[in-house]
Amino acid sequence: MSSPPTLLNLLFATVLLLFVTPPTVLAYQLLSDSQLKAVPPPLEADFDIKNGAGLLAPILIPRVPGTPGQAKVQKHFVDFFSRELPEWEISWQNSTATTPLSGSKQVPFQNLIFRREPPWTKERGPGRAALLTLVAHYDSKNSPKGFIGATDSAVPCAVLMHVARTVEGYLKRVYEEGVAEGLSKDGGKEDPQREVGVQILLLDGEEAFREWTDTDSLYGARSLSSEWESTPYPALSRFANPLVQIDLFVLLDLLGSADPGVPSYFQTTHWAYKNMATVESRMRSLNLLESKPKNPFLPEAGKLNEHFSRAYVGDDHQPFMAKGAPVLHMIPTPFPHVWHKIEDDGEHLDLPTVRDWARIMTAFTIEYLEAVVPNVGGEVSGAVTGARCGETFNPLRKTTTIGSVLFNRAHTTQRQPSPHPHYLIQQSSISSTTAHSGPSSAVREAMDGRKHPSSFQQLEKLGEGTYATVFKGRNRQTGELVALKEIHLDSEEGTPSTAIREISLMKELKHENIVALHDVIHTENKLMLVFEYMDGDLKKFMDTNGERGALKPHVIKSFMHQLLKGIDFCHKNRVLHRDLKPQNLLINSKGALKLGDFGLARAFGIPVNTFSNEVVTLWYRAPDVLLGSRTYNTSIDIWSAGCIMAEMFTGRPLFPGTTNEDQIVRIFRIMGTPTERTWPGLTSFPEYKPNWQMYATQSLSSILPQIDRDGIDLLQRMLQLRPELRISAHDALQHHWFNDLVHQQHHHQAQQSFAQQPPMMQQQPMMQQHRGYGQPQPNYNHEGY
Repeated sequence: MSSPPTLLNLLFATVLLLFVTPPTVLAYQLLSDSQLKAVPPPLEADFDIKNGAGLLAPILIPRVPGTPGQAKVQKHFVDFFSRELPEWEISWQNSTATTPLSGSKQVPFQNLIFRREPPWTKERGPGRAALLTLVAHYDSKNSPKGFIGATDSAVPCAVLMHVARTVEGYLKRVYEEGVAEGLSKDGGKEDPQREVGVQILLLDGEEAFREWTDTDSLYGARSLSSEWESTPYPALSRFANPLVQIDLFVLLDLLGSADPGVPSYFQTTHWAYKNMATVESRMRSLNLLESKPKNPFLPEAGKLNEHFSRAYVGDDHQPFMAKGAPVLHMIPTPFPHVWHKIEDDGEHLDLPTVRDWARIMTAFTIEYLEAVVPNVGGEVSGAVTGARCGETFNPLRKTTTIGSVLFNRAHTTQRQPSPHPHYLIQQSSISSTTAHSGPSSAVREAMDGRKHPSSFQQLEKLGEGTYATVFKGRNRQTGELVALKEIHLDSEEGTPSTAIREISLMKELKHENIVALHDVIHTENKLMLVFEYMDGDLKKFMDTNGERGALKPHVIKSFMHQLLKGIDFCHKNRVLHRDLKPQNLLINSKGALKLGDFGLARAFGIPVNTFSNEVVTLWYRAPDVLLGSRTYNTSIDIWSAGCIMAEMFTGRPLFPGTTNEDQIVRIFRIMGTPTERTWPGLTSFPEYKPNWQMYATQSLSSILPQIDRDGIDLLQRMLQLRPELRISAHDALQHHWFNDLVHQQHHHQAQQSFAQQPPMMQQQPMMQQHRGYGQPQPNYNHEGY
């Protein structure tokens, strides 16, 4: 017979239940059929192209930035919100820029922002509410003369005006209910699940004045995204700045022609696309839509992960997406046949399609904001849960836990997104499977017990290997961009040894030229490493910004100096990296280079340990390792650095071998075939072959004429066949090749080089022509985490 529970036992059991009980999960709620039917349909008068008092007709005029026509359209927008939606906050964001047509004259660009937040968040100060952000541009092209741009983009603007007016009736009731519950009282209760608002952005200067380029386009979007990113909120705000407040960036463009087909462009927001597609499908089944298209407006709800590509259409979302905003792009492919033609006018619109877009967008917005209260649509029940409607919802859109509320909306639980050009993880770099049950002592020591995976917002998938997946992420509290490396834990094999090694080493390696490991978060089935975010890797930087891959000498000198500083710090702390290659050297937009991916790194001591010879990617592998040495030291990293230096000057690997033996031969063809006399102990290596062809040593200056005499001298010292003759990282940093490189100078020069190139680190890859784009933009594929 067990003894009766004591008070202490009961207290312990209660605490255990609090922290072990799974979190409450509230599903994304879909509107019921009756609620869909209750969504007010758009009035025909609002979209009558002849009705000057409607929503659409006043926009159907040329509205080139800085012209009287644009001023009339701006007044139409402001008058509408002032008159019909007085609770909405109206603000302007102004900027000026020169254009290819204006010469030195500054052209004004004016973005309009209309915002509706819950009253309880406004009372607590700025930066409190997550904002569904609905977007369209409102300017028109300056040519052909008289161009109106009905689909591009008068219709999207009018649709958003209708959405705002209709949704306001729902929001008013929801906000009144919240106020009645005491959410807005001073010191009243907080409920982050209900701290969601909506804003409409009408952006200026999307169109190019002459030819779509990085500088002649997106004037308003570039200005607003930069201003928002650099506008901090007070310390107690929930979000760091207005950019981080964007919960979902929904961009409408080229809408209004019959039979539109809008693809799902981004896997990270496919969940939202599916929800909108479900709205359309259900509305059609309920006979709530007028148009009779050949296919659904949103035909890719069932799109599989493997069918996503890196292609997308360039538009106003680019500056926002480059800074981390999750984007749902509502633009048809192919474009309407009237695109950029004088025929893009009111007479060529399909008005039933226009009104259907208005109704679909309105229902989606109401559903997203959960702007329904009991008895709306004649029901006591608020909505139909997603569980009854398949996988058209984000299953963890909201998560609550004991002790705190983790506002976990759309972006932390997406299905696996498509590979991103950054951080693709090489299989070999995370291949060890030595079993460890539970987190090791190194893991436990590095773990931040205060953090939870939901403390970070997953933005997009960057790469995947055998044992880990890397995501671009954002710290929800600070807004800081991070890289999230999720290591999958096998119930039988436990934590991979590479992960344990990486954590135990990186938590000790704190240096400006080594990627910082911020946090380690351990859950039941995964280990999440939180790294500082870097914009790209050296390999893709060379491919995109070099002349056939070759970089400018001052940039190479800057990168080599930083590389050697990182290597020197590792070696002084008795760590071998063992996998140095351009893909593992990460670069940010300020020109800083940092060592990443320490999955193969090892600590070393005295006497020299016996290590594996299966280290370093083949092209950068030292000859002693290729010959089978298992007693190597820091010199293997120096050889790799020398190979990287040569590659930066030429854009091509110095020794591009295909097999271990071929790699050895390629090295000997340039560096000369060694003998027992020139390399004592050579014949004792496991991979030594007495029948090697004898090659004479070639002059590096003849092979690499791009490098000056001092640079050749340094390179020669790094690429010594005998490991004991290679220069150390410390001595390399003192080499006279770096004499003209002071600390401030090398960062300044690198930044200048970046400034002279296209803004590659802040662009997403673009493959589909739009607004004059015809060439792919840079994409960055680095493996360095």
